[in-house]
Amino acid sequence: MKFAMRTTLGLLMFCFLLTNAYAQQPVFYFAAHEDDWQLFMGKQAFVDSGLGVSGVKMVFITLTAGDAGCGAGCLGTNGTSTPYYIARENGSIASVKLLADYQNNYPTDMIQSTATFNGHPIQKVTYRNMVAYFFRLPDGNASDGTGYANTGNQSLQNSRNWINPTLTAVDQSTTYVNWYDLTGTISAIVQYETGSASYAWINAANTNTAWNCGDHPDHIATSNAAQDAMGGLSKFGFNGFMDYCTSNYGANLNADQIENKAALFGVINYGRALYGASSTWDSQHKAWLSREYSSVIRSPQP
Repeated sequence: MKFAMRTTLGLLMFCFLLTNAYAQQPVFYFAAHEDDWQLFMGKQAFVDSGLGVSGVKMVFITLTAGDAGCGAGCLGTNGTSTPYYIARENGSIASVKLLADYQNNYPTDMIQSTATFNGHPIQKVTYRNMVAYFFRLPDGNASDGTGYANTGNQSLQNSRNWINPTLTAVDQSTTYVNWYDLTGTISAIVQYETGSASYAWINAANTNTAWNCGDHPDHIATSNAAQDAMGGLSKFGFNGFMDYCTSNYGANLNADQIENKAALFGVINYGRALYGASSTWDSQHKAWLSREYSSVIRSPQP
């Protein structure tokens, strides 16, 4: 199949690069929303987490708050007074910790901080060999990607198309004046986390919408942001993943891989519930757990 989990050429290149030094190379996962990489790239995330003695360095970059137009509102239903986007972040952090801990016997300390890149403060979580960044930008709206009135119709798609270029984080922590400001900040993070490594992989939604059909506009725009930020640097390889459209194809994961993805998605919902957000453990989401399709868009050139 043309768009198998890895094309033959990509697989050969990947295996060639997978030397003893690979455990020191970072792998980046770009997500529009807090549950995207787990649902559509979870199998690959488990593969990457098992590389090397202490695991490959994994960096998760989530661009929107996934707030569904709530901004910093839509407080939890269990009396926690927690905004919806914070509940979603808590679920995402729980899944990162699971990925880091499943090969270890005990949990360890998590570091939560604010990191500044390109003049913008960004929420950062560090746990073992995992790093997560949350930009908390306004949700772009699944229907057309043009945002919500409650958040000023700001969206990644609108910014990239120069319809409404400004993007302000829903917690009002920072404002990106245009798409170049955003992608410059992304580039600064990726290059910082890559350090002196000779190459790195970037995983994001496939922007070929004929293949990755019916995807959320935020997914496509997030991948565009990653590729616009790093596309000119040959040391970065890109894997393009199919998202919503996977439910149109047959299940292609084995029982162990499905269980791994289900574990990630299960702790997401547990983390959400702790802050009063409703569960998304439903038939639509669960259909994605048994499927994962991707293609190598570009292999890195160390």
